[in-house]
Amino acid sequence: MKRMTTKSFILIKKCFAFFMAAGMFFPLYSQRSPATHTAEWEKMHNSKQETIDWFTEAKYGMFIHWGIYSVPAGVWNGRPITEFRDPHIAEWLMYAVKIPRAEYAPISWQFNPVNFNADSIVQLAVDAGMKYLVISAKHHDGFAMYDSEFSKFDIMDASPFNRDIIAEIYTACKKQGIVFGFYYSQAVDWMDGSDTQVGNSTDPNVLFGANLWDTSPNTFEEYLNDKAYPQIKELLKKFPDSKMIWFDGGTMLKPEQSYRCYKIAYDIQPHTLINDRVGFDFGDYYIPGDNVIPEESAGIQKPWETVGTMNNSWGFNQVDHDWKSPHEILYWLVDVVSKGGNYMLNIGQKSNRLVYLMG
Repeated sequence: MKRMTTKSFILIKKCFAFFMAAGMFFPLYSQRSPATHTAEWEKMHNSKQETIDWFTEAKYGMFIHWGIYSVPAGVWNGRPITEFRDPHIAEWLMYAVKIPRAEYAPISWQFNPVNFNADSIVQLAVDAGMKYLVISAKHHDGFAMYDSEFSKFDIMDASPFNRDIIAEIYTACKKQGIVFGFYYSQAVDWMDGSDTQVGNSTDPNVLFGANLWDTSPNTFEEYLNDKAYPQIKELLKKFPDSKMIWFDGGTMLKPEQSYRCYKIAYDIQPHTLINDRVGFDFGDYYIPGDNVIPEESAGIQKPWETVGTMNNSWGFNQVDHDWKSPHEILYWLVDVVSKGGNYMLNIGQKSNRLVYLMG
């Protein structure tokens, strides 16, 4: 490990404070971008140098996985998720158990986090020395945590809470000087996205995460055109200073579909960074994997970010008590930063309170 700098020491100190207060899972894949779009992508990517420079210096951020999956919190009909197929992480409950869409959807009406306070969450990031925050706007279950015009399966139309969580976090970030970004599952949507595009594939990386037990009547193209592409545009227009889009599930897309996700974002917010999980190398920065620290000799050509959990789950999981110690998290932070990367530490909130406290 490289010699610790003053900046790293300050981050360590603040990380301890984070733990006192706070107390993705797709497999790695390599998709090469088609030559027809490489030149256009390079021009767009190169125009983002100012944001890339900021990202390279940011070093430390907060990841928030929060959605209606925090209601069952890793348990279905009294059985823990570990009794079902992998992955055993709370936000993948619908997939692990193979819950039909009609049975899963009503969970949203139990989601009522009356103690939610965006300012407190963002203040937690500030106190920890974090420079940016990324929150899940729509995860794989298809539920939007903001007010969407393109789906009634959202926080305003399908929950008793009836407040736009993403808008409140965005406003709090602006107020407190934290850079805002959002997570969006562009390819995987177990509620509305038919997986007929990948159903005949034999590639396990492509099939992983596909809803093949209760698919939507929509075609995959209809899902992209009617929900995914419009919601990406919608989020960027609603939150005009978003510096990061954390896409997920790009293995299911075709090259043209991945490129279109990137291009849609660029046309609305040309300086917004997009991670490589958009698919086919159309990304501005690289994610080595969930809870993965690359070797210094890995030869990474792009800016990179390691994302990490405090236990084994991203969403709140009531049966997962395998917590990393503060010292282990500090190791991750220092090791990642010393190798030139960013570390984005995840919190998974409960469905009815501000933030899940350790212990």
